[in-house]
Amino acid sequence: MDGYIQLQYSIDNASEVQQFTPPVFKNFIIVDGPTYISSTILNNGKLCPSRSFIYILQPMAVGSYVLSPATAKVNGKLISSNSISIEVVSAASARNQYHFKGAGNAKNNEQLKLFSDYILKNGEDLQDKIRKNLFIKVDVDKTSCFEGEPVVATYKLYTRLKSESRVVRRPSFNGFSVYDMVNPESEAPSSEKWNGKEYNVYLIRKAQLYPLQTGTLELDPAEVENKVSFLKAEYAIKSSPEALSNLLQSFVEDETAKEAVEVEKVSIASKPIIIRVRALPELNKPAGYDGAVGNFTIEAKLNKIQIAVNDIATLGVTVRGAGNFGVMNAPMVKWPSAVETYEPKIREDFFKTMAPMRGSKTFQFTFMPKEKGDFSIPPVEISYFDPHANKYRVAKTDTMHLSVIQAALRGAGNIGKEGIASTNESGELRINKMWVLSSAAVALAFLAIFLFRQVSRKTPTENHAEPEIPEPSQRAATNEEHSMAAIQLSPLFEARLMLIQQNSKAFYSELRRALWDFLSDKLEQPGNYFNKENMAEALRRHGFEEEIVDQFQLLIHQSEIALYTPDSKFNDMQSAFDLAEDLVENINARCGKINP
Repeated sequence: MDGYIQLQYSIDNASEVQQFTPPVFKNFIIVDGPTYISSTILNNGKLCPSRSFIYILQPMAVGSYVLSPATAKVNGKLISSNSISIEVVSAASARNQYHFKGAGNAKNNEQLKLFSDYILKNGEDLQDKIRKNLFIKVDVDKTSCFEGEPVVATYKLYTRLKSESRVVRRPSFNGFSVYDMVNPESEAPSSEKWNGKEYNVYLIRKAQLYPLQTGTLELDPAEVENKVSFLKAEYAIKSSPEALSNLLQSFVEDETAKEAVEVEKVSIASKPIIIRVRALPELNKPAGYDGAVGNFTIEAKLNKIQIAVNDIATLGVTVRGAGNFGVMNAPMVKWPSAVETYEPKIREDFFKTMAPMRGSKTFQFTFMPKEKGDFSIPPVEISYFDPHANKYRVAKTDTMHLSVIQAALRGAGNIGKEGIASTNESGELRINKMWVLSSAAVALAFLAIFLFRQVSRKTPTENHAEPEIPEPSQRAATNEEHSMAAIQLSPLFEARLMLIQQNSKAFYSELRRALWDFLSDKLEQPGNYFNKENMAEALRRHGFEEEIVDQFQLLIHQSEIALYTPDSKFNDMQSAFDLAEDLVENINARCGKINP
């Protein structure tokens, strides 16, 4: 009677709940609620929306009550929950609920059943009791796949017993590239229902596996050693109500009489899992295909489009997408014969917490031209197999152009639009004023932003005067104005600054804010209206592909992990920024740039 009941109604896989109707809480006072919680759960590698309505109830009278089902209208359909039985007892009865003396007392016997997993009765089969209440369960998202296609494997320990458990053998994944998605030590135990019973669940391992060969591959079992303790029934019956209550909830061998506790050491293992791996088709396989499976894009960028003979420059080739980046080799670049090249440096930025793995892989080629002239670098290509479309695809860059000048002309030769100086036909030197103005404008913008950020971070006690930021007397309606606007209006500008400073919390906060603001502007919707699922639906209504929707949800999900998970080890900022840039670019290409 003096207690409270928390009642939670959860609706999974629902992007929107149009109407929720709770039951009539007769004989109960609503202390708090309804509290509405919108969340996203990870189910078999996919993000699924979840909606919860929570009530805190206080009973008004002793008795047995049945709450009728709650109803909800989801996606135009009416659904209902299960009914709930609640028994309200007096405070005195609650204090004595663990007293089992008197076999004829039905209520006491019912309480005994609540803790029957902890209690060993005379003649009860100990090994059978353990097998039913302690086991390892393995889930895989697929048992048949193509070579290089990811398989997500999750190993969990389920228990309803008082036990001390230790993993003595983690599963080996021979024939696979393995990327662990979660650190089991950082995961708190959870509660799951299996075959109508609630279990405490502990994560042993969760990994995405990329098969390296075809045929039948076996996922080895995980093995756990357990020390299981039971309270003997005859001792439980003899105990006082207060003592028994404490024993049932937290008894250990060292603190309880040895004759009252039965201890059993048992080793359990999961069943092996068979994965059948199909060979990639030979039909239409591109020349030079190196085993990439997934969905990818490629871009290339020269750090200089004009360079002097024997100078050093770089070509960055970045592959983005989702798939088995591990097998991806440096793409073939068809260099002009007059160019000397070096082995590329490789940078990898992956989201290993998502399947298939998302991120980017960048190959930085260093090169040196040996002759002057104008050269073209043909498109750089990668080929990959799309398992969803069951066919090969080729992604390629644009053709790149490189102008090589004599070293003696550096600083005074024909450096074109991007350069500082150029010569006219008579050989006179002309300063490119537009370049100077643009560069000055960009530098001034960065200086102003830097000074502003430094001043804003000072505490009131410092009492420093704010510096005067000079403004141009005239705003040039040419390239320098557009350069400043581009810097100031870039949706990810603040996030980029935090990335440079390696400030993880500030970076993910700015990244999330920027994405919300950007999408709210592009979709012409108020930002306070949206949650992740509503924004995803808005993107779909505007005709964006699921890949764009997934990119958005992934970035928001990863930002929330980094911001709200205590002691989060998530530190994949560069990959998150690259993915956000890709998202903004794709949406801008469809909707148009934000107007200055």
